[in-house]
Amino acid sequence: MEPLRVLSPMNILRIRTNPSKLAILAILLMPFARAAKVQLVIQGEDGKLIRNTPVLVVGNLRDKANHDPVYAVTDVDGRAMMDVPEAGEYSICVSDPERELLDSCLWPNATATLSIAANTRLAGASVLQKTVVLLKGTTVKIRVLDPDDQIPTPKDTDIPSFLRAGVWSSAHFYHATMVAYDKNSIDYEVVVPRGADVNIAFEAAGVTVKDNNGRDAKPGVDSVSFRTKTNEGASVHIFRAISTDTKAANPNK
Repeated sequence: MEPLRVLSPMNILRIRTNPSKLAILAILLMPFARAAKVQLVIQGEDGKLIRNTPVLVVGNLRDKANHDPVYAVTDVDGRAMMDVPEAGEYSICVSDPERELLDSCLWPNATATLSIAANTRLAGASVLQKTVVLLKGTTVKIRVLDPDDQIPTPKDTDIPSFLRAGVWSSAHFYHATMVAYDKNSIDYEVVVPRGADVNIAFEAAGVTVKDNNGRDAKPGVDSVSFRTKTNEGASVHIFRAISTDTKAANPNK
């Protein structure tokens, strides 16, 4: 087998009549013709850079093409370098809940889109540059009282019941993150837009969560509806877990 070598224009002309060599050449050149090198700069509304944070670039749902996601992590300058292999419309997914910055894929963010035209050609070290500005939100804190040990915690592996907390808007259910738990309660947090109308809700099996009025708290049910305030995170919304299946109770607690 002949060793691969760098092909000059003259070499390309010489092999134009050899179908096997032309096929190899097409395969070698294809990634370089399609890939676009992208540099993202991630920052907050205050201009502070978002460092050491995962960034995911995914195909936009409005784009019918099924693009593979591309992953990178921002450096100390808030930059993330990546090679996007195909032309198309992409969404840039990144968040910083510790600074109460909204997830750019879950909530509207005009800066978190990336468009690569089919005829994009980058020569040498040229890159497409894009700045993503994460919007300030507010943290909703949720506590579920669990005196009867109905809800599995991360240490449980064989409990058939489950519970996911979050907020329900007019169209979507946004999951909250479990941040703390003990034998009596579990705490969740989720960052939502300031001034948004949302309902606290739960997805569950084997357990029902009720609010202080005894009403089920699930997506689509107006159990706890409120308009978030800038300082919404200062208060904790309390719920109580009630078993709906005696077999789902946690025997290991």
